[in-house]
Amino acid sequence: MHQNSCVLIDTKEKYIKELERQICEQQDRINFDDDQWYNYWIPQRLMWKQRAMKAEAELRVMKKYIEDAQRLTNRDLKDEIDEQKIKEKENQGK
Repeated sequence: MHQNSCVLIDTKEKYIKELERQICEQQDRINFDDDQWYNYWIPQRLMWKQRAMKAEAELRVMKKYIEDAQRLTNRDLKDEIDEQKIKEKENQGK
């Protein structure tokens, strides 16, 4: 017989009770772990996953906005450069 606690196990009845205690202890541990997974870790993981998806969506919107702004800026800059060249040619002709 194997003794795992401080209680002296010298009869079959005590041995069976010790085994039952160990089984109940393991069941409590499993229930605690399950509870922790389903009520803490899984919701935490889902929360972080949602935050990551939201951040990715915001990043896509910001990248699109920046690309559009750069295209507009380049167009505006080109038009402004063309206008300056035209003015310079007019001033050189006078």
